[in-house]
Amino acid sequence: MPDANGFWTPEERRAEAVAAEAALGARRDPYQLAGELTPDETKATADADARLAAAVAANQAAFRAVTKAKDAVKEPWKGTTPKELEAIAEAERALSRARRDEEDVRGGNGRLSLAIGAARAARRWAADR
Repeated sequence: MPDANGFWTPEERRAEAVAAEAALGARRDPYQLAGELTPDETKATADADARLAAAVAANQAAFRAVTKAKDAVKEPWKGTTPKELEAIAEAERALSRARRDEEDVRGGNGRLSLAIGAARAARRWAADR
């Protein structure tokens, strides 16, 4: 308690701060206190990482397919045959789809990260009230 002049002793201030921190800690969950993700957030993050790894692998495979199709041209100095042109065009379309898919997955990961951050902020706000 403050003394007659309204001042607190250092011991009283320290005790008040310790009590306030203990009360706040009691309202927060262990994941908040440790600064870690909840099990649901950890699972969602792992799933998103797996989707991104698959999309990156597909994009790399499509890029290799385009290179292979271009290298398959037997006599490039004579020009490409319609069959070779079609194979190259199909590989490039697959590459375009793979790039688009990877961009979609990366965008989804960004949205997931924002959602997790918002959920953590909401939990902190609720615990502080």
